[in-house]
Amino acid sequence: ACKMSLRIYSGLKLISKCLYSNTKCGHNFSAIGELCDYIRKPSYWVSKRYYVIGEYDKLWQAVSSGKGKRGGKKRTAAKAIDGEFIKFGKANMQFPGLNAPLPIKDRERSEKKSTFPKSDRIKHAKFDASLRGWSGTSWPGRYAGSPETPNKEPIEDFKSIVIEVKKVSVTRGNGKRKRTSAIVVVGNGKGAIGWAIGKASFAASAIRKAKNKAVNYLHYVPVHADKTIYHSIETKVNSTTIKFERKVPGHGRRCQRIIRAICELAGIENIRCKIVGRTTPLSVVKATFQGLALQETHEELAERTGKNVVEFRPERGNIPVVVATPSEASVLRRIEREAKGDNDDISKYFDPFMNSHRPKTINQIRQS
Repeated sequence: ACKMSLRIYSGLKLISKCLYSNTKCGHNFSAIGELCDYIRKPSYWVSKRYYVIGEYDKLWQAVSSGKGKRGGKKRTAAKAIDGEFIKFGKANMQFPGLNAPLPIKDRERSEKKSTFPKSDRIKHAKFDASLRGWSGTSWPGRYAGSPETPNKEPIEDFKSIVIEVKKVSVTRGNGKRKRTSAIVVVGNGKGAIGWAIGKASFAASAIRKAKNKAVNYLHYVPVHADKTIYHSIETKVNSTTIKFERKVPGHGRRCQRIIRAICELAGIENIRCKIVGRTTPLSVVKATFQGLALQETHEELAERTGKNVVEFRPERGNIPVVVATPSEASVLRRIEREAKGDNDDISKYFDPFMNSHRPKTINQIRQS
């Protein structure tokens, strides 16, 4: 029907054109009848097929706005299925819970609360958040277990935490060699900590190499009796600067996550740290170890100054308490310095560490 209507439409349009100008069709027609006979011939529609198709496309574009048919599978209605969800038949039957209320016994049973004792209920095991790492299930931040000796015997006093796991590659003559690098920190919670880098084809092998290697490079970090550092200190490695602040008991470890992991393995519980500059894991680990090692204990301060070290503790009403006493040799050295007239030197009054803790130098750490 659509094709027939298009043919009639095309024919009428052609008739109007031919009446207007007989030369349009390339034929001379003396009457409309001759023109209609010519249009009915199949040869005309074969020669003018492009004209019919063009008009059909224009008509379909006008109807569908040029979008064409919608894609996808044709939707067909399901057979022998009524569209209504709930319907009553001729018998007018009632179904409890569907079109009729539930019986009283069933209602009481459904509304009855559970009377099981708490001890019989299923107890779900609590997941330890420290085992999942810093971000999801990735390696950094996870405990890697205790390091092992060459005889595969675990060292139970030490624990290890993964700091970083990354992919590295080395260019050789035969191409690039891809490997995995891992940074692991170990410690016993009593001031002995160490770190190392392990490389292997897989992450698990690199972590195992790193933690077993870190036990051979331990550093001793002085820890105060209050589970904190002895004094505030500032250190710098490359472009990373870390400021350590001593805090009272109960403050917690308020610092960057790498520093928090190192302090946990060292046994420090109360500390505050601030990083200025880059936070590259390797630079942060080096700066943290260097800062904790630069501490000067109360005993070292007493030996250097030749005087008693006193603290004002709030739990004792801010009464001064002697925490360190110098030896006789250090007291004699102080008396000799005062007898020589060193008190006339005013430059010591501009010393920021006068009569207080002075951080050690890197050379002093290397010599010790």
